[in-house]
Amino acid sequence: TGDLAIRSEGSYQRPQIDVNYASTAGQGESGNLILWARGDLTITDAIVSATAISGDGGYVAIGTTRPDAPYRVKRQTLMPRRLMIERSEIAAESEQGNGGWVLLHADELVGVRHGRLAASARGNGGRIDIDPDVVVIDDVDVFARAELFDGGDIRVRGGMYLRSPESVFDVTSESGLDGSIRE
Repeated sequence: TGDLAIRSEGSYQRPQIDVNYASTAGQGESGNLILWARGDLTITDAIVSATAISGDGGYVAIGTTRPDAPYRVKRQTLMPRRLMIERSEIAAESEQGNGGWVLLHADELVGVRHGRLAASARGNGGRIDIDPDVVVIDDVDVFARAELFDGGDIRVRGGMYLRSPESVFDVTSESGLDGSIRE
């Protein structure tokens, strides 16, 4: 399927974002989702998904551009000052292929509460990257698991990082090598 980009020049806050349009319903790879905003971006009670049935998962890039873009291009995009995600699921998964990529970027803060971040797959697990100055993970399942091949990668970069004991990070594989967690 195709890609979907949502861009806002001002702060973007909507009580419910229900974006699931970049999922494949049959053969092929998933499309990609990009959410940009200047100011603050809040996602509450939402499902944001680039999930495939038979192909590879796509990417969900919130606060940044596509994952393979040069660093200077990423910094020139409409990166939010703060990104808050509550009671929501952000996923780039695949039922039969490889996992996708979840990218959460903000200048100052990424806070995720009571939710799920996932890049799991039947093939290789995907990647989850979180990259602001401050990261708060509270009661969140963060998965980049794999069934047939290697587990994925979870990378959290930030000057200050708080993770509640209720949060679970999992990059295991049922058949291959476990993935990596870098915090």
